[in-house]
Amino acid sequence: DLNQSLRERTIDRLKKGQIDIIVATDVAARGIDVERVSHVFNYDIPRDTESYVHRIGRTGRAGRSGTAILFVSPREKRLLQAIEKMTKQKIDELELPSRIDVTEKRIKRFKNQVGMILKGQDLSMYERIAEEIAAEHDVSEKEAASALCFAAQIESPFIVKERPPREERKKSGRSGRRSGRKRNDRGHKSSKRRSSGGKASRKSRSNRSSSSKGKNGSSRRRSRSTRS
Repeated sequence: DLNQSLRERTIDRLKKGQIDIIVATDVAARGIDVERVSHVFNYDIPRDTESYVHRIGRTGRAGRSGTAILFVSPREKRLLQAIEKMTKQKIDELELPSRIDVTEKRIKRFKNQVGMILKGQDLSMYERIAEEIAAEHDVSEKEAASALCFAAQIESPFIVKERPPREERKKSGRSGRRSGRKRNDRGHKSSKRRSSGGKASRKSRSNRSSSSKGKNGSSRRRSRSTRS
């Protein structure tokens, strides 16, 4: 819910590369025409096919390529089929990355960042800090470096935590409903209707003139489309 002036400033910052991610409603997203938008994530599957077309149209504009990812739960299969029927193309299903895959990716990205710093930055001051840390805590420089690595990933941890088993989550949810959830004036429970748990991810690529082939046995989908 941004006013027009703030919305225009936000889009301008996106165009200039000052921000990389925008969370927008269907209505707010329709006016976004920014060349550098490479991905559109449909967290909730649209209830009508027209909204889906407008959503994925934020990327791959004017003949450029882009990627749209659609998260779909099993009970939303009919909505997915309606989208595929309207667009006349199959959306490829892709397997979601595992916890180990995500962890390895994050560590690799961190190593690459460190490598770039080692090649292009003057680290003399930071070497002195590392030496002081090692001396003050009576540890080796290797242990000090390990601690610094840990500190660097506190806000964005390398390791993806494992979710509790489904039954445990259900018990926890029931307990929360009994103790903490409020009811509105009509006596209905006020809670979010949807969560990301159990959703598959489906990917569609922007290149609207060509159709794509589906992959069997996976849990995400991708389709190609091209905007003219």
